[in-house]
Amino acid sequence: MFDNNNLAPNTEKYHRTSILIGAGIIIVLAALLFASPALRQTFKKIFSERGTETSTDNRRRVEAVDGSFALVVPDTWTVLYPETSKLQGGIIIVESPDLKIEIEPNEKGGTPFVRHKTGAVLTITSLRQTGASPAEPKGEMKNKTQTIVGGLQGTFYEYRPIQTKEGELLEVRLKRGDDLYYFFRFAFNPETFPQGKQTFEEILGSLKIKR
Repeated sequence: MFDNNNLAPNTEKYHRTSILIGAGIIIVLAALLFASPALRQTFKKIFSERGTETSTDNRRRVEAVDGSFALVVPDTWTVLYPETSKLQGGIIIVESPDLKIEIEPNEKGGTPFVRHKTGAVLTITSLRQTGASPAEPKGEMKNKTQTIVGGLQGTFYEYRPIQTKEGELLEVRLKRGDDLYYFFRFAFNPETFPQGKQTFEEILGSLKIKR
């Protein structure tokens, strides 16, 4: 669980206008994986050995490809490991079995819109960046607090991304060292998955960082 003693409200305005890792793009990627069984099977076949997974007591332990961290998710959820890039040290996508996301084309072009119907999807990414911190999320911000998860300081956001027409996003950003950031993004619809925030906090409460 979050360290509630380290939560502090922060009402500062969000001035930055770009996001190095777009939450909407990550959600769309997860949605495309959900919509395309062939793509899902390809990811499972190619990357099933890139991460380590063990199951016990209806829970599944998921470890990062590079072994830098591990956490526990429900055993019935699907875990995918898309290919990494030089910028992102690794990506993990975890989907609930009842996940349903609808993609709506953007008539003006650009990133399509998302309607999150049921279930939840957790995306975990890492980013190495020197200098300025990654840009703030864009969208309808509901809450922003400081937190500590897995022994690392970070920020907890609750918001609705610009590309999302139904649903919302819970995001925790953690900083490790001088240039490594972890992003945990949990997309769900509170109307159909009211326990979403609790589920996200339970998952993060299991986070173990390799020292």
